[in-house]
Amino acid sequence: MTANRAARSLPLLATGLLLAGLAGCSGGVKTAVVQGSVSIDGTPITFGTVAFVGEDGRADSAMIQPDGTYTAKKVPLGEVVITVVTYPLPPQVRPPDAPPMTEPTRTGQARFVPIPPSYSDAKSSPLRYTVQEGTQTHDLKLTQTGKLSPAVER
Repeated sequence: MTANRAARSLPLLATGLLLAGLAGCSGGVKTAVVQGSVSIDGTPITFGTVAFVGEDGRADSAMIQPDGTYTAKKVPLGEVVITVVTYPLPPQVRPPDAPPMTEPTRTGQARFVPIPPSYSDAKSSPLRYTVQEGTQTHDLKLTQTGKLSPAVER
């Protein structure tokens, strides 16, 4: 009976060892935190997504906050291509008898800001950055031409 019990326990032991080994392997990928602001021709972008795509295809993304900032917490190290995507905000649900909204958009409030399509595709985006270990700030200054302005550093 003891041999039979040991034979039944062997698969559980093997599964436990395999899971412990896999947990130890996941610590090998190093990432960094990248934060900053996003603007186009000096106007903050207040709604959308920023993504960082590494040379090996690994990526991380972050939502653009209503104040125009982002924080990506697991960006792959090394040279990355940065994409920025903006899209219309979802409609606000209002009662049918509510008066139309006439308030202008306030500073710090999310709003749709159209940008050139080149920024949304990793193959055409001119935005590049070298990510290093640790936390770093990288402001994204887009232009309506879809190209880097002369003052923007790589």
